[in-house]
Amino acid sequence: MVQESRCLKEPCLVCVLRKTVEDTAATKDVKFATAPLQLNIVGVRSEDSLSNRFDDLMVVFFQLLPPESGPAFTKALEAELLEDMKGRLPELKKTPQGGFRYVACSQQGLWVVGLFTLSTDPGFEDSPEALEEQKAKYEEQLKTADETVKKLSQQEAALTREHEKAKSARAALLAKRKKSAPPPKPELPGALEGIEAPTMDATSLRTYIQSVKKRLDELAAARKVQETHPGLIQDKQKALDAKTYENEVKKGNMPTFQRHKGWVEQGRAIVPVGHHAGAYRFYLHKAGGNGETFPRATVALTVPFIEKGMRIYSVKYLCTATHKKLGTDFVKEDGKKNAFYLPRELRQLWPDAGAVQRYAPGVATLELVDKEPPEGQKSLPAGTPPREVFLVEDGGKKRTLLALEARVVVTDAVNGTNIHRAHNVSLSDDRTKLDGYAARPDAEVNAWSEGCQTFTDFFEFNAFIRLSAISKRWRCASKNPMCIGADACMRLVAGPGRTVEKEADMQRGEKELLARFKEPYIHRAMAVDCRKDAEGPGAKLEKLRKDRDALVLTSEEQAQFDALEARKAQTATAQARAANPKAQPLSKKEEGVLSSLASKREKSLTPETVAEIQKLDASIQEVTAQRQALVDCALDAENEVRLFELPTELARATSQVNEAQSDVNSLQARLDAVPEKGKKPLSPKARERLESRLKEKKEDLEEAQARKQALEEEQAEREKTRGLDEATLRRRREFLRERAQFFRADFLRNCDLYGTCKVDFDYTLVEMAGPRLEELKRQFKDDANKPWPGGFVMGQEPVAQGG
Repeated sequence: MVQESRCLKEPCLVCVLRKTVEDTAATKDVKFATAPLQLNIVGVRSEDSLSNRFDDLMVVFFQLLPPESGPAFTKALEAELLEDMKGRLPELKKTPQGGFRYVACSQQGLWVVGLFTLSTDPGFEDSPEALEEQKAKYEEQLKTADETVKKLSQQEAALTREHEKAKSARAALLAKRKKSAPPPKPELPGALEGIEAPTMDATSLRTYIQSVKKRLDELAAARKVQETHPGLIQDKQKALDAKTYENEVKKGNMPTFQRHKGWVEQGRAIVPVGHHAGAYRFYLHKAGGNGETFPRATVALTVPFIEKGMRIYSVKYLCTATHKKLGTDFVKEDGKKNAFYLPRELRQLWPDAGAVQRYAPGVATLELVDKEPPEGQKSLPAGTPPREVFLVEDGGKKRTLLALEARVVVTDAVNGTNIHRAHNVSLSDDRTKLDGYAARPDAEVNAWSEGCQTFTDFFEFNAFIRLSAISKRWRCASKNPMCIGADACMRLVAGPGRTVEKEADMQRGEKELLARFKEPYIHRAMAVDCRKDAEGPGAKLEKLRKDRDALVLTSEEQAQFDALEARKAQTATAQARAANPKAQPLSKKEEGVLSSLASKREKSLTPETVAEIQKLDASIQEVTAQRQALVDCALDAENEVRLFELPTELARATSQVNEAQSDVNSLQARLDAVPEKGKKPLSPKARERLESRLKEKKEDLEEAQARKQALEEEQAEREKTRGLDEATLRRRREFLRERAQFFRADFLRNCDLYGTCKVDFDYTLVEMAGPRLEELKRQFKDDANKPWPGGFVMGQEPVAQGG
């Protein structure tokens, strides 16, 4: 299949990639791996965008095993993994790039190449402006609907009546045309506001019917808006509040400037162009931290730390954020608590308009400078950013003031980045495989990327991660044949089904997850999972209660009904009016409300409605119990986590009390000390200073003692309910089983779980202009590049028996 002259006439896809790598300063010395089944993973970032779109590529290519390696390969891998990988190929034909192909290179032989769509940029979540705009839009629509309902509800009876007349007249007219005996002359409807009365002809009647129907539909749509939009407005406000809390409180020194584009753009990580040798391992995405993200953990290629990473900031944020928000990356405090700014190495400048500017390491720096107030003034004018940002080049000789609208990318370490899915997955019905969905053309990155290389398509990522598993297993077995069949190198074991009735039913995989991550971590993860699961019954419960409220008077409606009934009774007769001279008769609007409430009350007492209410009450009781069980499970698990944390916090609080008490004793001793003979006593000013410090230290001591007491009381209170009940223990077993089943479905091995596997992966990232990216896609689909059928050994298909 190798054509000696092909790459001389037109370079193959691999040659184009190699040329790009050689022409990139950070990767010029990189050589592609030619060892069989050693993956070359090359990310190709679009150099023209820093966007919220999946507009980059990943190219994965490798060479096949020679025929003599076939038996060893068969022995080293599970048959199920190879069959699963082969089964992905038909799925890939439906994806944008279409799967794997053979590429014959005249210089380096035959490659198997896969081309995938992904994002190498950080995503931007909803901005405050976007959420506020959506909320304002809903509010405006609700206001318009209120006005429409107020206007058209007064016409509703006439519209409905005249609509029926028009339909009857048109039906009679059409019947008259078909029969010799004319029917009785129908009554024509009258004119309505803005709608002329029709004449006795089909066209006029049809136009009239359409006009009236349009107005009735408009009224129905407006009432629907009145029903739905208060909840939508509330949801947007909740999202706005949640984002504000998340960024202003939880994210510490990386919150967003309120009026800037992205909630999390400030400090968002980016993996730099370059060759990251041996940086990635086969492990779990979202398995770190304190366990809160563990329920969403799936297998990925992960890297724990990239020292020379990059982060993106808006210039506006750097000019306006407080020292605390900028953090120690930008601000340093000297001994006198004066702040000064640390120069940062600049790698990219994205102006508000125009082409991006890139800088080699060490060429340019970023400096923040505080503004001086105008001459004769003590402070800056209101609303003026307190500082400016300069691009510094030529060793300080050239300084350029940056516009507030620009964005900068500076060097900084990146922790815990991955090559992972950018989509949710679920277990198949038999709980042995993962189910997902194809990529949407308009998919956004949003919160999926924090320096991660994210696949948007389920089928593409599955093929990639299984190929990675195959490569890892073969390379591991090649280095150390003793690992084949060893317990540490076995695929994670998971029990069948969803339920785990007792501890004895737990399989090795569930036990290993518990041993690997420890109880506090798993309990916190389980609590998050329980609360997430409780959202479904919570939403169902809300709907059931809403349906019930629609059938029977709520407590508020009953109170309103009773009040209106009482007022009506006070003015119903002359005698009643004489007894209640201050009572006001009901207005027309109030009469209408009372009539509506009375009608609802009367209907609620009919046998049919009573039966429906009883049915809803039974469902409410059942769903409430389901939801409460999940909430109780979360509370129990959180209690165990808190009991694990409290001893450490108590020890710290005790140390703070002792330290504060020592300071108080020392200061008190100095105040009480009798001067030695011949020495002067404390001056009034010195005594005043000591007394002031003593007062502060006593306040600190009181605060420390209060904290310690609160922690002791909390511990005592939580100890009363210590220990997980059987329902929570069962939930834990089933949570561990589901996690084990997820990881097994992605072919995780025990050695991966513990991070002891010595096989790692290289990753090379380069940039290309948009047109060259499109050309790369075209080259991949060239007819000369035949589809790869899934064989890993030259001349034969994979047939594995063990592993």
